[in-house]
Amino acid sequence: MSSSLQDQLLKAGVANEQQAKKARKAKVERRKHQEKARKGAPPASAEEQERVRRAQAEKAARDRALNLQRQEETAHRARAAEIRQLVEAHRQLREGGDIPYHFVDDAVVRRIHVTKAMHDRLCRDLLVVVRYAGGYEVVPVAAAEKIKARDPGAVMPPNPPASPPAEDDPYAGYEVPDDLMW
Repeated sequence: MSSSLQDQLLKAGVANEQQAKKARKAKVERRKHQEKARKGAPPASAEEQERVRRAQAEKAARDRALNLQRQEETAHRARAAEIRQLVEAHRQLREGGDIPYHFVDDAVVRRIHVTKAMHDRLCRDLLVVVRYAGGYEVVPVAAAEKIKARDPGAVMPPNPPASPPAEDDPYAGYEVPDDLMW
């Protein structure tokens, strides 16, 4: 088993206990003095101080930007969860729906099948179509307003109201049947 050089010198009689204590104390003081000099030493020049200050400011700016990005992601996930909860709680079941309802989504005419009662309510703007989980769901207007407050792009705009006929329209006197669906 190897022992320290100090122990070996003591056993050999080359040094005594008093000299060993003095050497230990000097070593501890030397170590403290080096740490103090390292911590308290100011940067060498004004350029060095400026570089350190700039680096700290850049790091703080990066940290703020990263923190802001994390907060935005958290808020986005929270809004998505709220929308999911609203749609799940208020969606109208379309099972057994055999009447197609057409609506516009991003300049493309889409179609879903709904029941007769739902179609009537959709036409009277009592129900609204919302984009949900890669498809479409039908919810009441009150729920659609809450969803629109969280994500305006999720709610499909209602079909535009029929415009009044033009003055020179030759078919102005003819009524369009109520059961005509586009």
